[in-house]
Amino acid sequence: MTPLVLTVPELARELRIGRNQAYALVSSGEVQSVRVGHSIRVPRGELERLLGETKKTNAAVAQAAAIEEAGGADADFWTRA
Repeated sequence: MTPLVLTVPELARELRIGRNQAYALVSSGEVQSVRVGHSIRVPRGELERLLGETKKTNAAVAQAAAIEEAGGADADFWTRA
């Protein structure tokens, strides 16, 4: 069964990033967390939200690159008088 919450080291493993970088995501507020006593827990939904945002950002960057490569949406827009 998949746990509802992750520890920060578990979050790091899931994202395949370093533990310090995972703690930085939590401390910056980019990843929401819950403090239980001295422990920090990250709801699994936060991991899914973060991955969903990353997927959308990557798609937008790829789309912008494709438009630029094709000569822009309206290549001579800036040269019109």
